Parts: sequence; structure tokens; C-alpha cells
Amino acid sequence: MPRHRDIASGPHAGVTEPSVGRIRTVIVAGTAVLGVLLAATFVFSQVRTERLIHEQIVLQARAFAHEAIATRAFISLHGGIFVPASRDATVSSYLTRMPGVKARIVDREGNVYVLQSYATLTKQVSAGLGGTDGRTTSFRLTSLDPVDPANAPDSFERAGLRRMSRGASEVTVLERSDGRTRFRLMLPLRVSADCLVCHAYQGYKVGDLRGAVTVDTDVEREMRAVDRGRMLVVAVCSGIAIGLAGALRFVLTRPLARLRRAEADLVRLASVDALTGVANRRIGMATLAVEVARSQRTGDDLSLVMLDLDHFKRVNDALGHAAGDAVLAAAASALMSEARVYDTVARVGGEEFVVLLPGDDLEAALGTAERIRRAVAMATRGVVMGLPDGVTVSAGVSTMEGFSEGSADELLARADAALYRAKAEGRDRVLAG
Repeated sequence: MPRHRDIASGPHAGVTEPSVGRIRTVIVAGTAVLGVLLAATFVFSQVRTERLIHEQIVLQARAFAHEAIATRAFISLHGGIFVPASRDATVSSYLTRMPGVKARIVDREGNVYVLQSYATLTKQVSAGLGGTDGRTTSFRLTSLDPVDPANAPDSFERAGLRRMSRGASEVTVLERSDGRTRFRLMLPLRVSADCLVCHAYQGYKVGDLRGAVTVDTDVEREMRAVDRGRMLVVAVCSGIAIGLAGALRFVLTRPLARLRRAEADLVRLASVDALTGVANRRIGMATLAVEVARSQRTGDDLSLVMLDLDHFKRVNDALGHAAGDAVLAAAASALMSEARVYDTVARVGGEEFVVLLPGDDLEAALGTAERIRRAVAMATRGVVMGLPDGVTVSAGVSTMEGFSEGSADELLARADAALYRAKAEGRDRVLAG
């Protein structure tokens, strides 16, 4: 296994992840926004439905209350209503105590009729409002100072009457009792001139708040529909969340994984020499600049080996470019086999390579370069027919001592000069620059 610095961990590492990370962020954010919008649509629809149901309940109760008030006005205008006397229609003891009120009459045939007050008629009408489907609606009169004790207010009505005395025009409540949900609405009853026919002796004044009419409606069916709607919205929103999470997982684990691999391949193509598998010139020079800066910052030595295959043009001319490519690949493999995991091997020209040796002084670097020289000759031996002795390599070595003010260009220039001297002195050798 060749030992050399992984390009993905070099100075240009991280090119892939930020790009894929941005795509992932956009997908996750877009999915979240879509989920919120879908959920909000269903929630808004449910809220609107509940509001419409509530408005319908209020309108229905309000209609009953206004009918009761209109009936009261009619009865008050005519001083009451006479109905045939019966077990259920008797003269109210409260009417008999009112001065000037004739509560019982007999017609020429001897039929007896009794006067019915508005409160009494209200009770009788309310008793007949039971629904055939189990739903009931009732209404009654109430007052903080009732003439009939049966019209005394309960806790809700007492609180409602107090609010009306402070100006409230309507009081409502939704409450649960006896296993049923009921909606109650109160509208104020104020004294009119017609009321004084019977109640003037009690000190009533026109405009005074005399009491209220309370409408009590069974809305259990409507509330169950609301609950079903809420459960449906919860189920739909949960389904949306699960569905989008599944889709998101699919997108992030499959297509995005393929995209990550494709982008990594692009980065590799832009960073690695395709023929030899070592770093290309761009990455090699960028890494050199980083290592020079590190040496100047930490005080560690830095050495550079520049190598060039000897008489490589003859190989291409005599055996063809395919043979030349095989020789280059074998030479690169030899370089990487002698490099450490934190060294960098880069192809910087046709048959020219550099090896960066962080932390090595000149003596150590010369030793590494000599091992590389022998390894290249051995690796290229017999790689192609017609090349039994392999290809030799010449090398120049330069070193930068820690905290030096030298530059990457200077380090390269000294190694390059040593390489040319090695060529001039007969090739297949290592010289220091």
C-alpha cells in the first residue's frame, strides 16, 4: 500500500463537503418549509371550520333568544295572553297579587281562561323544544331579583347579569355537564313602557336591566365533529412529517451520496495526477507554500527533493508513449513507497517529481532521496519489454532550516540547481543544493 499524504487531507481538503453541505442544507430547509406550509394549510382549514361551526352555534342561539325577546314584547304589549284553564294552565299567584290585573275570565259559554305571564309561557314553550335526535334546546328568564324564585340565576347567569349591568350586550359560555357539551347564551331584558302595565308598582323604570333570557343548546354533535377534525389534522400532519422525513432520507442517503461521490471524483481529478496517482503540480505547489509557512512558524526543518527520470525521452521515442506511461506510473509508485504518511509526492512536469519532507534536515533528506533513487531503478526494471535495466533518476535536495526567512521559490530554485548539476555530472545520482 503506497504511503503518502492523502490529497483529501491536504491544504485544499474540504472542497467537497461544503458544497454538498450547502445542497443538504437547501434540501432540508426546503423540505421543512414545505412541511410547515402543508401543515399550516390543514391547521388553518381546521381553525376556519371550527370558527364557522362556532359562529353557526352562536347565530342559532342568538336567533332563539331574539325570538323569545320578540315574544315577550308582543305579550307585554297586550298585557299578557289568556289560555284555556287546565291542569297545566293555572292562574299564577304572582299575577293575583298585581293590582288592577284581571287574571281569570269566563266567556258566554262558561269556558274559563286564565292569564299567562311571559315567564310562564317561556317555560311552557321551552319544554316543547326537545329534539327527536336527543339534542335539546331550552331557554328561560332569569334575574338577580326574580319575581318567581324558579327564575333565580345559576352561577353562569349570575356572572352574566353582573357583566350586563356593566354594559355587556351578550354573554356566552361553552361548558360540559352530564356528559354533554352545551352552549349557553344570554341576552339582556330591559324594561319597556309595556312592562309597566304589570310591574309599575314594583318601581321598574324604562331602560332598567330587569334580567336576561338564557338559551341553552346541546352542541355535543358539533363538538365531536370538531374533535374528529382535530384528530384528522394531527394524523395528516404526522403523515406529512413522516412522508417528508422518508423522502428527505431517501434524497440525502442516495442521490446526495452519489452527488458527494461525483463531486469527490471531480476534486480528485482536479487534485491528483491521473496517470501516476500522486498530487498534481497545483496541489504540490500549494502544499509547498503551506509547509514553508509552517516551518517559519514552528521552527521545524523542511526539505524538498526534486527528481527527474534520466533519458526519459528515449523511452517514449523508442518504445512509445504507452511504455513511457507505464514507466512513469512505476516510478511514482516507488516514490510513494519511500514517502511517509505526512510527506507529499507531486508530479510537477512530464517526468519531473518533487517530494516534500517536513521535519527533515539535509542529511535525512539526502538519505531519503538516495533510497528513492534505488527504488525507482528497481521499480522500472522490466516494466516494459525493451527496458530490462529500468530507468534511473537524478535528484536535487534543498533544505530550509526552522524560522528561516527563505521562500518556497528559493527552496525550489536550490533543489532545481542541484538537479541540473546531477544531470551534468552523469545522472543517476543525488546532490544537495
